[in-house]
Amino acid sequence: MKLLGILFITFALALVGTKIFEGNWNLLFSGNLGMAVFMIFTGFAHFKFQKGMALMIPEFIPAKMFWAILQV
Repeated sequence: MKLLGILFITFALALVGTKIFEGNWNLLFSGNLGMAVFMIFTGFAHFKFQKGMALMIPEFIPAKMFWAILQV
């Protein structure tokens, strides 16, 4: 849920920032920036929490740690 909060907060800050600096609401840029920051934090999580990511992979798949790192 923290990542979802990061997504919405980044979107809102970018939206307000574009309104202040450009004078109009730039929804496309704000959404793209929010998703970019979301994906960066998700990628970092794959490396920081490797064991947790590997635990989510089903038992019948071999080399779970390899696949958890490869997903990035």
